[in-house]
Amino acid sequence: MKWDLIEVRGVFLGASLVTEVERGALEKVVVERSRRKTNYFECNDFSDIRAGFSKNFKGNLRKARNKLHKAGEVDFETVRSVPELYDAFEVFLEIEGSGWKGEEGVGTAIKLDPSLVKFYRSLINNFGGEKKDGRRYVEINLLRLNEEVIAAQFCIVVRETVYILKIGYREDYSFCSPGNMLVEYRLRLACEDENIRYVNLVTDMSWHKSWNPSALEKCSVLIWNNTWLGAVSYCAYKIRERLAVYKSGIRGRKESP
Repeated sequence: MKWDLIEVRGVFLGASLVTEVERGALEKVVVERSRRKTNYFECNDFSDIRAGFSKNFKGNLRKARNKLHKAGEVDFETVRSVPELYDAFEVFLEIEGSGWKGEEGVGTAIKLDPSLVKFYRSLINNFGGEKKDGRRYVEINLLRLNEEVIAAQFCIVVRETVYILKIGYREDYSFCSPGNMLVEYRLRLACEDENIRYVNLVTDMSWHKSWNPSALEKCSVLIWNNTWLGAVSYCAYKIRERLAVYKSGIRGRKESP
């Protein structure tokens, strides 16, 4: 395969590739920092995670939990086996596609995009069914109220990390914060599992702030090949980079008193 430039996106700062680039060990390789971050929790003890919550958020979780249990019979289920995962996936699609994400809302629901449905189903095909070593598997967590699913969560577990890829809930049950209840459930589960060290939220969405997670900064790594086009592209990139620094310096001098 011939190539001139490869862009590797979503690499965490601190990764070995980034470290090698930053210490100058690799030629024609650049690290571009991103404004986006990935939020995560270190799961030693849930009390440690809870200690980071504000007094207001602790109260909100307690009230939501009380409302949930007062509304009827509550059941949390973690599905990891096949073929049960496929049935749970269909339920997940319906829950995630209800409300504002559905056809009558912004239309971003997974079930409305065949390519996304295919992607998530491929995760089940490839990683469905807990592996003997427990090092990688898909799980779908369900929250039921009076035997009706009101929230669903799609996760993939790789080695010691749980990645929460998507959460959906029934908006008519928002009075008991079913999405938050499911996040709390998975965090508690992770803290009780000696094989799990982290729960990764994958993105840095605004609702994460209440949970006060830790954050990892993302970046992109640009790698140019030793081809003619690769060399031209690399030179053009470095020229643009220097011009940006020069213009920034001029603006700084103009704005100084």
